[in-house]
Amino acid sequence: MLFDASAIMNLSRSDKSATLLKGNTIDLAFYEVGNSIRRKVCVDKLLTMDEGILALDSLTSVITSMGLVQRADPGLVLQTASRENLTFYDASYLCAAEATKEELVTDDQRL
Repeated sequence: MLFDASAIMNLSRSDKSATLLKGNTIDLAFYEVGNSIRRKVCVDKLLTMDEGILALDSLTSVITSMGLVQRADPGLVLQTASRENLTFYDASYLCAAEATKEELVTDDQRL
């Protein structure tokens, strides 16, 4: 299974990180998770900076323990994003899942 950032965030929040360790992701997940934590700290004010750092450390540990799938060809990602009307980020996960023949695990209904 290939997990996107939304699935990583939500499974971690639900204490299901063990499931993530059996799967893969792409290098982009680290940055998307980091941006999500930044939003919770700086925009939504749901976490203090210390809580955000703790959450990010925990999620970084999970992500680095997962398998890492090589990123897809950027041209193919752009074509997929255009054809499917997706962000480049979302198309990156979709292309990686297609290339590895893995199920894409996401909480994004469009994907």
